[in-house]
Amino acid sequence: MINWLKKHFIPHDDNDHQPHFLRTKNVQLLILAVFVIQLGVLVLPSVANLTPARSFMALVLPSVLDDLTNQNRQNAHLATLTVNPELNRVAELKAQDMAEKGYFAHVSPEGKTPWYWFNLVGYKYEYAGENLAVDFTDSTDVAIAWMNSPTHKANIVKNAYTEIGTGVATGTYQGNPTIFVAQVFARPKSTDDLISEASVKNVTSSSEALEGKSTSSKVLGASVKNIDAVGTTSVKSAITATPASTSSVSLSTTSAVISSLGSATAKPYKKSDFWTRIISSPRHISNIILIILGLLVILAIGFKLFIRMDKKHPILITNGLIVLILIFTVYVADSCIIRSNTNANTSFFSFDEVSSK
Repeated sequence: MINWLKKHFIPHDDNDHQPHFLRTKNVQLLILAVFVIQLGVLVLPSVANLTPARSFMALVLPSVLDDLTNQNRQNAHLATLTVNPELNRVAELKAQDMAEKGYFAHVSPEGKTPWYWFNLVGYKYEYAGENLAVDFTDSTDVAIAWMNSPTHKANIVKNAYTEIGTGVATGTYQGNPTIFVAQVFARPKSTDDLISEASVKNVTSSSEALEGKSTSSKVLGASVKNIDAVGTTSVKSAITATPASTSSVSLSTTSAVISSLGSATAKPYKKSDFWTRIISSPRHISNIILIILGLLVILAIGFKLFIRMDKKHPILITNGLIVLILIFTVYVADSCIIRSNTNANTSFFSFDEVSSK
């Protein structure tokens, strides 16, 4: 390894004071590598569009989004969220509904609110929130975009939440194939609250349930609240309570969903593996590779300039500068694309609801 580094980077008698890293043949290979990397970044989403059921979804992965959300919480000195299979199912159902019907909003065309999916799965919560995204092909871009939005960031760094679930689905939005992302947050109801709620249900009539005693009508009839940029809470709108007929249908469907899920418990937070992160953030990984290549070129030029300055070999310095200019140009272009993707304010919504006890 030492001999290889010496041969490629350090001018000395054995390489005729011409480090191999800066020689024309190797520089041509470096330029080809940069173009291949960029071609992969550009072509991957297009190829994925041709097979939306598998490849396209692989670019935005729930496990990576969970990692990035927890990383942002750690940066804010907050505890990480545990992954709950029921919340994963909540997010999957919401993403699938948007993909199948081609809409992008917290409330579906039929009027189903975000809390409908919590009730459908049977997840009892004290606090709950939802972040959405669409038209992304990079997991890191999704996370950055959410953190750039005050309301979405408020959901991500809210200390009241303890669990998380993420779902993705492919479909068509505004005539273009795309991927829909839903990430939900919650704090489950305590055992005491659930026991108390069950006791109340045993002694109340069906009419009282319609007034808001049951989980279904209570959640769907609660006020929707948004957290503004300075952290104060203000009521934005109110969701109309679901009629009794719809509520009963939801409850019957809930039983079927719960039985199919079995026992769902929160899983300890576990980071996704290295290759999963690579696949899900191609443009960001490309920029990291470009930075590493650029540093290596700078290192080689530096050794060439300051070791045996009497043997300059201008062609080697020129080769190095050409590669540096190319790397810098591509890096800036990638950064501009990333910035434009993560500043698309019309692609995000944030809901946060607190249920009454």
